[in-house]
Amino acid sequence: MGRLEQEYEKLQDHGPSRVWNLPKPKSSRMTIGLKKATQDLIEQLDERGAWVEAGNLRTFPESGQSGRIISTKTYLNNLSRLADYIAAFEDNE
Repeated sequence: MGRLEQEYEKLQDHGPSRVWNLPKPKSSRMTIGLKKATQDLIEQLDERGAWVEAGNLRTFPESGQSGRIISTKTYLNNLSRLADYIAAFEDNE
């Protein structure tokens, strides 16, 4: 049995909280600043619904071309901030 299959079996038997050390979700408080930051994030989305920024593709540095890219780091940071807003919204209902 492969490693992934073994982990899958453990998850089936015990659930993720007993197999992985998951961090406790942080509680968020809805604030004016959080609302404003969330609105700003939404306004930064392009017509496709993507956060784009000026930059170069690291996988093709020799091309010398720069343009609008989707940065994984930016995407993950923004997604985390949106999750904070959703958590705060749910905590305050």
